[in-house]
Amino acid sequence: MSPEEQLIQTPDSGPLVLNEENLGRNVFRLALPAVLESLSFSVVMLVDLVMIGWLESIPAMSAVGAAGALAFFVTILFLPIGVGVNALVARSVGARNMEEARSVTGQGILLAMITGAISSFVLVVFAPQILQLMNVVGGTRELAIPYQRLLFGAFFFRLVFMVGASAIKGAGNTHTPMIISGVMNAANVALNWFLIFGVGPFPRLEVLGAGIGSAAAFALGAVLMTCVLFTRHSVIRMRLRHVGRRSWRIIRMILVVSLPNIGEQMFFQFGLLLCFRIVTQLGDAAIAAHTISIRIASFSFLPGMGFAVAAATLAGQSLGAGDARLAAKSIRRTAFLASMLMSLVAVLLAVFPEFLAGIFKPAPPVRSLIVPCLIVGALSQIPLGISMSYSGGLRGAGDTVGAMMIAFVGIILVRVPLALLLALILRWGLVGVWAASGVDWTTRAVFGYILVKRGAWRSRMAGIPGLEPVPLGEGVRR
Repeated sequence: MSPEEQLIQTPDSGPLVLNEENLGRNVFRLALPAVLESLSFSVVMLVDLVMIGWLESIPAMSAVGAAGALAFFVTILFLPIGVGVNALVARSVGARNMEEARSVTGQGILLAMITGAISSFVLVVFAPQILQLMNVVGGTRELAIPYQRLLFGAFFFRLVFMVGASAIKGAGNTHTPMIISGVMNAANVALNWFLIFGVGPFPRLEVLGAGIGSAAAFALGAVLMTCVLFTRHSVIRMRLRHVGRRSWRIIRMILVVSLPNIGEQMFFQFGLLLCFRIVTQLGDAAIAAHTISIRIASFSFLPGMGFAVAAATLAGQSLGAGDARLAAKSIRRTAFLASMLMSLVAVLLAVFPEFLAGIFKPAPPVRSLIVPCLIVGALSQIPLGISMSYSGGLRGAGDTVGAMMIAFVGIILVRVPLALLLALILRWGLVGVWAASGVDWTTRAVFGYILVKRGAWRSRMAGIPGLEPVPLGEGVRR
């Protein structure tokens, strides 16, 4: 065994030691940079909405909101490739098999490049039809089409970045994706400032300028992530052969783990689109308010997303090291810590909704809808953090089937019918959609707890060569 395989290093933070004594420290070491990375990545899209809001145009804001929501939906549908890569890299690193981790990363990048190129072409061509399907019409649709095409054209780069970041996180390095996301966001802010408002020699492009800035930022992120993966300082240190030389065994492994997560994301995003369709029946003001509320609430999701990354990495590496008990305890501890942090976020949303809404300078009819949505959203923060941690842990352990079923029950069986009942039948309006969301997250938290406690996730990857089930209670191999 080589020295690099005996000790797995995480840049700037030393070795990731897998034991119960270091569990809390490991959770925060992985989660906090992941929170900041998610923050920077989310702000790329949020900056577009904020700066377009300064134009004080409801059609422009609705166009950016609708097109951004559709672009996010498409991106999430392909996120499972990264989930599969993350789970397999984590288990390989836990087993101290770094060559396998490199091969998984390379084949994941190859899949991202192929699917990203094909998808970008198709989505750019059919962007007008997609907007029409989502009931985005009139002047809003005309503004949204070029913006949508730019975001869809950059989908190739978003996918490459996400898969590369997933691999590095699985290896225990959440710092590098955080830094690259920060650079992406800085580039987007600068380009938006010049292109939206026509500063200096640049033309005033408004919504089109926002699309150019975001597309360029995502392209920059993909280039930087690729460079990092191939440097000798990388925790994975890839070579061209890991991408260029196809391995059907590894591709099959990625797909076996990823496919149920594709189902999860399809359920989730389809449910979100159905809820958005309900919102579109409430008028332009509701669309704008819903879009802004989601952008604000997306910041509240970030702690949960960061802890989900920590749960996935620790569960996967613990199973790779042969300790299922530590994997289960990692998931539970992460969920507890996430709930504590999310309770603070809930207080901020409940106490300062007026201030948060004012950042976007919305028109009075829009602002009056945002405030109650944020207050209702505050009530779902604790179950949100718990459910995201449990689902993240299940994915990291390879139980993407369990995570898929949680999403199906939560959004398809609970959120959509309840949103329809509350918003349109009982006439609660936009608040009804947000109340249904809170019930959804609570349902998922309960089901996540049940699935982790049952322990079937220990054998989900048993059918994949080299990924046999881990008996409960085996110690970590040193």
